[in-house]
Amino acid sequence: MGLFDKVKDMFGGGKQAGGAGKSGGVADGAADLVAGKEDTIKKGVDTVADKAQGVVPDQHDGKVDQAADKAKDAIDKLGDK
Repeated sequence: MGLFDKVKDMFGGGKQAGGAGKSGGVADGAADLVAGKEDTIKKGVDTVADKAQGVVPDQHDGKVDQAADKAKDAIDKLGDK
């Protein structure tokens, strides 16, 4: 089963809003997908932030860093569930 299949299952198998996901909720499903992969995902966030900083003007580097930090904090919160 691929990643998109897992995400689709989290949202009720592609049904309209209101369908129950198999994992009991979006946050629980996301936590299940992240479990055990936190460090790898954080490295990916850092890689994307580095690439973004290479594209946007230098004056926005701080905003890119803030966004990356918030993304990594969200990953930590999912890991706590």
